[in-house]
Amino acid sequence: MLLRLLGLQALGSLAATLPPRAARSATLLVLVLANTTPLWAVATGRWGAGDVLVVFWLENVAVGVWTLVRIATALGALAPTRRGTPAIAFAGGGPAIALPAVVARVFFAGFFCVHYGAFTLAHGIFTWRLAHRLGTTGSVGGYLLVLLALVASHGVATAVYWFARGERLTTGPQQAMAQPYGRVVVLHVVVLGSAFLLAGGAGTVDAAGPVAGSTAVLPAVALVVLKTLIDSGLHLRAHRAADAPVPAAVTVGSPATERAG
Repeated sequence: MLLRLLGLQALGSLAATLPPRAARSATLLVLVLANTTPLWAVATGRWGAGDVLVVFWLENVAVGVWTLVRIATALGALAPTRRGTPAIAFAGGGPAIALPAVVARVFFAGFFCVHYGAFTLAHGIFTWRLAHRLGTTGSVGGYLLVLLALVASHGVATAVYWFARGERLTTGPQQAMAQPYGRVVVLHVVVLGSAFLLAGGAGTVDAAGPVAGSTAVLPAVALVVLKTLIDSGLHLRAHRAADAPVPAAVTVGSPATERAG
């Protein structure tokens, strides 16, 4: 039902029938296309390195939205208590608190919104200051267009791996909540670190505005290429388990899947 609402049911059905290598190649191609979308604006002189940073920060929103979808649809078990009831074990050595699966999903979704939201805000403050130093010339419409491409990329990966290839069957809501942090932190620490080094040279803003021409284009292209390479490697590593055969219970459109979703 969820795949129908998102317009991804046909894609999920196709992905469930593809060999693992074909599914991996298809999602990698979509990821590369989405990540390199800013190159057109960069090549035409409309964007510089600062604009690229803004868009890559906005991607955190796409990651957060699709993570909420995963938390809400995860079918893997929580850590069980002695009675086998799904539970949440809090730090401090106290007893685990048993929760129904639906309540657990709501709890982890709420916690994720607060925690990930604070992380994204802090990340955004640093990103916007650095982007201003590098120089931004893009429009809100251009940012949103590239953001939509990144949202679609993460949506395709979710449809293929999470739903069609059964990752949600073995992933609990607390695991789904934690998944994006490793990838986002590694990716953006490297990208922001590289941008910080670039800010000391070609992309510095002066009284006349951002530097134009090749001195602005080259840092922007470097950031796009760097981010694409790292993101591709992390994507393949994260979905390595998808090489396993698709479980029969996860066939998209089957009665079991309809009830679970």
